[in-house]
Amino acid sequence: MSSLRFTKQASPELKQGERMRGCAGLFLVCVVGVSAFAAQNDFRDIVVNGEKIAGSRLERLYKRSIDQLPAGKYPPEFYERLRETARQETVQQTVLRQYIEKQKIVATAQGTADELANLKIRLQAGGMTYESYLKMRGQSEAEFSEEITYQVALVQFCAGGLDMDKLKAGFEKDKKTDNLPLRRASHVLFMHAKVRETNSKRSADDAKKLAQRTLDKARRGDDFSKLAQESSDCPSKEQGGDLGWFAPSQMVKAFSEAVYALRKPGDIGAVVESEFGFHVIKLTGLHTEEEAWKTFQRASAEAEAQKIMQKLLADAQVTEQ
Repeated sequence: MSSLRFTKQASPELKQGERMRGCAGLFLVCVVGVSAFAAQNDFRDIVVNGEKIAGSRLERLYKRSIDQLPAGKYPPEFYERLRETARQETVQQTVLRQYIEKQKIVATAQGTADELANLKIRLQAGGMTYESYLKMRGQSEAEFSEEITYQVALVQFCAGGLDMDKLKAGFEKDKKTDNLPLRRASHVLFMHAKVRETNSKRSADDAKKLAQRTLDKARRGDDFSKLAQESSDCPSKEQGGDLGWFAPSQMVKAFSEAVYALRKPGDIGAVVESEFGFHVIKLTGLHTEEEAWKTFQRASAEAEAQKIMQKLLADAQVTEQ
C-alpha cells in the first residue's frame, strides 16, 4: 500500500532515497536513450555534445547515492545500477542546460520559487523535510535552486507555446471523465486481519469500533493530525494523515466517494470501509475550478517539456574518454 495513494495497484517498491530523487525536479526520473556506457572500475570523463564533463562529477553523484543506502551488503549489479544512474543524471542535466542556453530561455524568479514551494509540499507528503532532502543530495539550497532553474525554464517555455483552445477543450474533457477537480484530505486508518498485505491481528469489528471512537474524538475537536500520528496504520501518519492533493480516479472507489461527498475543508465524514480497512476522513483542501485549470495547464506544459527532454536525450552524442 502506498503512503500517498490508496490505488488498487501497488506502487513500485523503491527505497526512500530512490523514490524521492524523482521529487527533485521535473525530469530526474525520465531518463531515456542514454545507456551506451560500459561498466568501468572508475569514472572516466565523458563528452556530451562536445562538452567535457569530469568523471569526478559523476563520482560525486554516485557517492551521494551510496550515502543514502541503509547499512548492509548489496550485490555488484546494484552498485552498477547506481553508477549508471549517476551517468544518466549527469547527461540529462547537461543536455537540458545546453538546450536552455542555446535557446536563450530564462526562468522567472517567481517560477523557481513556486517550483521549490511545490517540491517542499511533495517532500512533506512523502515523509521528508526539504532540509533532509538537501542533505541526502549533498547540496546546498543555492546549488539545488540553480539545478532546478533549468527545468523551470523549460516548463515555462513550453507553457508559452500551448494551444489554449485545444488546452481548454482537454480541460473540459478531463472534468467529464472524473479527473477533476482535485481534493486534499487527511485520514486515520484502522486495518484488520482480513485486509491484504497487513500484519494486523485485530478483527474487523474491533477496527470499526476504534475508527468510530476516533471519529467521535475528531468531531469533539481533538487535533486530527495527532489522532493520525497516534493511531493510524497508514504510513501517512508521519504527516498527520495528510494524503496530499489527488483526483477521484487516484483513490479506491469507496475512499474517493467519501472524500468527494464532503463539501468544505474541515468537514469530517462518517467511518468508511475500503479494502484497506476503516477510515476516518477529514477534507482539508478543495480546488476551485480556477485552481484546477492552473494545475491542468502546468501538467500540460510539463508533458511537452518531457517530450523535448526525450528527444534531447535520444539525439545526445555521448562518449567516454
